[in-house]
Amino acid sequence: MSTSPQSANDYYQISIKKFNDKDYVGAIKNIEQAISLNNKVPDYYNKKSQAEYNLGQKDQALVTVQEGLKTNPGSDLLKSRLDVLQKSSFNSEF
Repeated sequence: MSTSPQSANDYYQISIKKFNDKDYVGAIKNIEQAISLNNKVPDYYNKKSQAEYNLGQKDQALVTVQEGLKTNPGSDLLKSRLDVLQKSSFNSEF
């Protein structure tokens, strides 16, 4: 891989590393780049939603999943994430 990201997957791989390092803001920035290059990958929306949730941005995490479902309406991954987020919105803790 070159020193700078070239593809949506490159940005996604960087975002995973940042997510694992608990750099959720950095993860979101890279996932947004991945989504801008390819909005048909449910994993991108799922990981972005997880990062937002970890930053306490629960409402934005829900919006992200809903956006992902608009372009990926058959995604079981995103449907499951939506269900988890909706259930967690009724609880103060996850």
